[in-house]
Amino acid sequence: MEVRRPTRGETDALGNPARGWTEPEEVADVYASPGATADAVESNRPDGARVAWTLTFPDTYTASLRGCQVRVPGDSSWYDVAGDPQKVPQQFAARMRHDRVAEAVASDG
Repeated sequence: MEVRRPTRGETDALGNPARGWTEPEEVADVYASPGATADAVESNRPDGARVAWTLTFPDTYTASLRGCQVRVPGDSSWYDVAGDPQKVPQQFAARMRHDRVAEAVASDG
């Protein structure tokens, strides 16, 4: 699994900062399973589709995932991490080696 973090990029012609990305970081031992796929329901996107992955990160990975993008092995697309995934509460994670569940999504169309 690859994770890249947002950075402040170059400014555009109007002086607004563009978002850039760090070099991808390789994270080992992440479980990835396909999440829900669905047609976009917005009326202005009749041909749109939404693709999601459910990712479970190992307990040794402690970095924040807020605002990050991930690339699942075997897939060339980058997916946005939804929200700010937190660790599973300790009482539920006593025997878990993977204790942070993240949803990653991409929309097309």
